[in-house]
Amino acid sequence: MQTSAKIEGRLILFTQGFMALSNQYAEACGNMVKQAIHNLKTPAPDFLVFSPEHKGSPTFEDGGRTLRMGSFGSPEKVYAKLDDYGSPEALSENAGQTVGTQYALTLMLAEEY
Repeated sequence: MQTSAKIEGRLILFTQGFMALSNQYAEACGNMVKQAIHNLKTPAPDFLVFSPEHKGSPTFEDGGRTLRMGSFGSPEKVYAKLDDYGSPEALSENAGQTVGTQYALTLMLAEEY
């Protein structure tokens, strides 16, 4: 996985498949994830599914833990998974570098999950 900058207290991780998407798709997905996490109910879902097949309004599944919505123009199904490592120290150990957050957001293609 490749690491990106923190967004609002989250370490953002990208898989190689996600990075293979065009910059336009990757940026659009990142913006949709950020908007979804900030504008939805509390607690926010910890798994987002962007699907080209999804039509209509976003829907919640798994008791509100998963948000399924239309894609951002990508022909690929993309997942965004938010993990809580419990402490910045635990995430730092897993990430192999010092980070100042306990949350990691991983953006990946569905087949990489």
